[in-house]
Amino acid sequence: GHYVAHVCPQPGQTKWVKFDDEIVTFCNEEATVQDNFGGADPALPNYPWTRANSAKPRTHNAYMLVYIRDDSIESILRDVQPGDINPGLVER
Repeated sequence: GHYVAHVCPQPGQTKWVKFDDEIVTFCNEEATVQDNFGGADPALPNYPWTRANSAKPRTHNAYMLVYIRDDSIESILRDVQPGDINPGLVER
């Protein structure tokens, strides 16, 4: 299957980063949280042959949720140093 990852690099902020293979983009909290837990999406119209005013189901579901202990936030969400990155990934 295809997986994407969403990260909020600054605790308490609403700007998230979406990692979709080699494409990295910013997104808001709604796109990150609300759009990844299934259910119906009223913004997406259903197929024309179904009843009116019905919504198309969301097909994205969160696969894994990670919590970080308060006393570890600074060490985990710190700025990346050049030596932290695997050289093979830099060359790619």
